[in-house]
Amino acid sequence: MKTLQRWYHQLNPLITEPFWLFVVTRIALVLLLYIGLIVLPENPAFHPWHLFPHNLFLDGWFRWDAGWYTDIATHGYTNLANQDGQRDTAFFPLFPLLAGLLGRWIGSVPIAGLLIAASSSLGATILFFQLVEKKFTGDVAARSVTLWLLWPFSFYLTTMYTEPLFVLLAVGAFSLSERKQWGLAALLAALASATRSVGVLVGVGLLLLYLEQKQYRW
Repeated sequence: MKTLQRWYHQLNPLITEPFWLFVVTRIALVLLLYIGLIVLPENPAFHPWHLFPHNLFLDGWFRWDAGWYTDIATHGYTNLANQDGQRDTAFFPLFPLLAGLLGRWIGSVPIAGLLIAASSSLGATILFFQLVEKKFTGDVAARSVTLWLLWPFSFYLTTMYTEPLFVLLAVGAFSLSERKQWGLAALLAALASATRSVGVLVGVGLLLLYLEQKQYRW
């Protein structure tokens, strides 16, 4: 036990602090979602897509577009319209590609997607904390990450959606730009644009930072 305690105290607080903030808020969110599904049953006239209807700890994390990503990761793109006229080609490929690859290895595409989302969200949280701490202070970084993890839409940072992977790539790109590793930063920006359309703006931001560091005058 003393060895574990000594090892823990030797860890970088720039990693451990955002890590525990992430873990505590995600546990609270899992419990909140579970209780919500029990206390607030669905309207019988409304039938959302379900993947784990008999497991309330998992079911709430797989709704709406999670069904599209599961189908794309499992069967690839079909471009067939559903009853609402929607097509799977509206969704960007990087996230379902990774979910499909990992899903074949562990035996479950949905669980693979959730693992990718959770690990991406954790990585983005740590990088975001370090980025803010470098520019301001540890207290500002802690408050920023706390707000990052507690605002209502942070729910989507752990679901089987593209948001967690996109945020990881975006924050990672800007973190690399701070170290002037422009090649890797540009690669992450390109991957971000393969995750969500707004990823193109990550490249624009990197270009502006590059010109600023080169003291370019318009």
